[in-house]
Amino acid sequence: MQAIPRMRIKRCVATQKNEDEWLNNPELENPTSYFVSAQAFEPVNFQTMSTWVEHTPFAAWLIEAHRPKTLVELGTMHGVSYFAFCHAIQRLGLSTRAFAIDTWEGDPHTQHYGEDVWDLASGYNTSHFSKFSNLIRRNFDDVVEEFDEGEIDLLHIDGYHTYEAVRHDFETWKPKLSDRAVVLFHDTQVTKGDFGVYRFWEEIRSTAPSFEFHHGCGLGVLAVGDKASDGVLRLAAASDDPETTTRVRRIYETLGRGVSDSIALLNRSEETTNLRGEVAGLQRHAVSLQEVLQNKTLEIENVERDIAQLSQFNTDLVETINHHSHELRRRKDLQARRDRRRLKSRLKRLLQSLSGSKRKKELLRVTPEEKELLATGLFDAKWYTAKYADVLNSKVRPALHYLKHGATEGRNPSADFDTAIYLEENPDAGVSGLNPLVHYACIGHRRPRNKDTSIRCEPPAEPGSVSFAVDPLISIVTPVYNVDPDLLRKAVHSVERQTYGNWEICLCDDGSTREDTKETLRNLAVESDRIKVKWSSQNEGIAKATNAAIALAEGEFVGFLDNDDELHPSCLEEYVAVINDQPSVEAIYSDENKIDLEGRQSQPFLKPDWSPRYFLEAMYVGHFLLARRDILQKIGGADPDFDGVQDFELMLRVSEVAEQIVHIPKVLYHWRMIPGSVASDSEAKPGLTKLQAAATAGHNSRTQRNAVVTPHPNKPHRVIVGPRKTGVNPLVSIIIPTRDAFVHIDRCLTSIFTKTDYPEFEVIVVDTGTTDQDALDAMAKHPILKEDYKGLFNYSRANNQGVARSRGEYLVFLNNDTEVVDDQWLNRLIFELADPGVGVVGPTLLYPDGTIQHAGVSLGLRGTADHVLRHRQPEEDGYYGSLSCAREVSAVSFACAMVRARDFHELGGLEEFYGTHYQDVDYCLRVLENGQRVIFTPHTRLIHFESVSRGNDYDYLDRGVLRDRWAAEIASGDRYSRWEEN
Repeated sequence: MQAIPRMRIKRCVATQKNEDEWLNNPELENPTSYFVSAQAFEPVNFQTMSTWVEHTPFAAWLIEAHRPKTLVELGTMHGVSYFAFCHAIQRLGLSTRAFAIDTWEGDPHTQHYGEDVWDLASGYNTSHFSKFSNLIRRNFDDVVEEFDEGEIDLLHIDGYHTYEAVRHDFETWKPKLSDRAVVLFHDTQVTKGDFGVYRFWEEIRSTAPSFEFHHGCGLGVLAVGDKASDGVLRLAAASDDPETTTRVRRIYETLGRGVSDSIALLNRSEETTNLRGEVAGLQRHAVSLQEVLQNKTLEIENVERDIAQLSQFNTDLVETINHHSHELRRRKDLQARRDRRRLKSRLKRLLQSLSGSKRKKELLRVTPEEKELLATGLFDAKWYTAKYADVLNSKVRPALHYLKHGATEGRNPSADFDTAIYLEENPDAGVSGLNPLVHYACIGHRRPRNKDTSIRCEPPAEPGSVSFAVDPLISIVTPVYNVDPDLLRKAVHSVERQTYGNWEICLCDDGSTREDTKETLRNLAVESDRIKVKWSSQNEGIAKATNAAIALAEGEFVGFLDNDDELHPSCLEEYVAVINDQPSVEAIYSDENKIDLEGRQSQPFLKPDWSPRYFLEAMYVGHFLLARRDILQKIGGADPDFDGVQDFELMLRVSEVAEQIVHIPKVLYHWRMIPGSVASDSEAKPGLTKLQAAATAGHNSRTQRNAVVTPHPNKPHRVIVGPRKTGVNPLVSIIIPTRDAFVHIDRCLTSIFTKTDYPEFEVIVVDTGTTDQDALDAMAKHPILKEDYKGLFNYSRANNQGVARSRGEYLVFLNNDTEVVDDQWLNRLIFELADPGVGVVGPTLLYPDGTIQHAGVSLGLRGTADHVLRHRQPEEDGYYGSLSCAREVSAVSFACAMVRARDFHELGGLEEFYGTHYQDVDYCLRVLENGQRVIFTPHTRLIHFESVSRGNDYDYLDRGVLRDRWAAEIASGDRYSRWEEN
């Protein structure tokens, strides 16, 4: 590593006033002035948005400070970074030769795009920089030999962002770098998916003078050449001083945000200009229509008389249509069931008839399914018959045997396809019901893999080969009772093969009567000094056995493993990685799936991040729970009074004292399905739901939550936590923006005032320009507060204006096309907000046909955010209780949502930069950012008369604003609904 020149960088304990003096008086010495020049303040004149926009001020400074003779960029796409360099070269009048190299076709990270991207970049380059800039449309490796060694002074690597790709690009182009070369790496702060720039940057940053910016997804600056420019070396030396580093990063982050904000505002300004032109045209058209309107007045009076007569007819007709529609659906369902029964009967008769010669002909004919399987090239008939001798003896063609029997039995179709590993890598394959090979051919092959064409995983590290800076002892506790010895050994073996090696197993036999179980325990204790066994003279129940096993534990952390389940080989490694990353963590849990007696895995449960409200009504944490031993000792271990749900009750008490509970979003535990177990049948132990309700009631009592807890009437292992009447009724303000829409506003207001069993509420109707007399009459017949809204409609501004008129402690935002159907709706919404950790609550919204319209919002759907579980039946359980339990979500729809007025004002209300869409999502994300939670409750419902087909009226500018403001959160995926497909 070359030595960094020891630049003299003053440490300044500066106040904001000092910084203002530096900005206003250039004669004062500012330590950061080395790294900022007039070029950094030059405006950009292109309007393409990307995360690189925020680095364009630094790009301009770098060109001035470094003055490269040859600049090469690997990966250009729209050209935001490249054209920023070119603009600076042109302004400074440099003789730099610039080259942008890209296929302009995209990759798995940018996604593949069309020719329009190349056309725009090429056209812009030709019209502005053709004298010194060249766009080369080829692969990086194909071009490298066209450059001389030591020729390139500035190299920007921004192509495919995997670790291997970035390392390869750097090593390939390194010989072409000059003795004053600087290399830039973009996305050094992105750790999602298979992005690997951050890993390579961590390896290489110490090999040469370097500096890293954290904004704009991160930008690494590496002074590779021994004779790098003085300005770049000063910048690298600044990284030795934390205060100067912070100030430099803050300056360029501020400048970068200014550039991105100016582009957003410019786009908004252009839209405003277009809208003003449209308004002017509409005003001119309105004048001409006024004359027509006067001529039509007499006709309207006649039509109004006809409408009055038709109105009653229309009402009768709608009732008739609804009746016939319901009857038609009922008959169709009945007919479909009859058809299915007839089809099953015909198939059964057909199979029975396939005997003798007919049967032989059928067996000789190759089915279309076999042809499709063979066409994939992934099925090897010779290998299959050699591997499985019984196939040859069965006289069934190998491909047909695999389709009918082999896949379900877990057999492999070829040497290059491991069915068990594929199902473990792709848990959705097991849920889909598809043959694993068919799943791969249709879906899995599109997912990123190693260059190896076989469908195999990299084998896990050797047992005990992984270590960390902190290697805590992990005690695995397992109560044992009459378990099959083979399953017990599989459970213990799953711990012994852990890649993390600092563990012990604490077994407690709870008075087993099976001699082979006890013999296995004695053998295990002899085989390893890390396996401890405690013997109980009689069966005392799982809670006492668990506590006895905990008493054997010496580890800092204790994990709970059932005596017939298994851990993934990397389970403890993943958990200890969390402990090292977050030293104050007190409890950890992971995703899980189920495993049958043959070892086949299925039914993955992709859990949300810690969700205390959801956990009150469903034991979603499940396996594999790891908790600090001192916390378990503090709460007294498992409670024998709750045997059967002792793990649920234990976690409730853990959550009462633990301040940091972490979820690992990986399937690391395999829950064994045994006949008679809950893993095999959720209704196997019906009495547990009442015990679960009692556990939740005890938790509420200890945490002083005033609630009524009841077992769910028709969902096993689900409880309902609802409000208890207290006599305290704070004022609720209901805000409803509306314009005309007589049918909607009349139905909405009537339902509120006739179906609400809550005494203290006010309704504020924000009228955005109603002229329809029927709609005005509908408002007048109810005791509402009417607030007139002027100007171009903006949903956020209309609601904010309504809030300004309100007096309530709680605010309900309600669309005019909703209908109240539950008289307890306000009581149930207020109940959720009684928890100070909750900032927003939203109910179930139903389409008029009774199906789900809203059950929470998930980030990432449709590229931004969208409702989950649309068109499902509200009586379903959903995904592990998502439709029967109140739960944490990323956002809820403000078609109906309740917030505290205090919180709303502290957060600045709804963001008026959104015109019609996404202001509710933005508000909810700000609530999460503020440390509060957003709750969806299925325990109250409203009807939302939103069109089932949404139409084409969509504000793409609002979409862009949301994606820009919350890019990182959207890219990270939803923390509560990872099971919902994007």
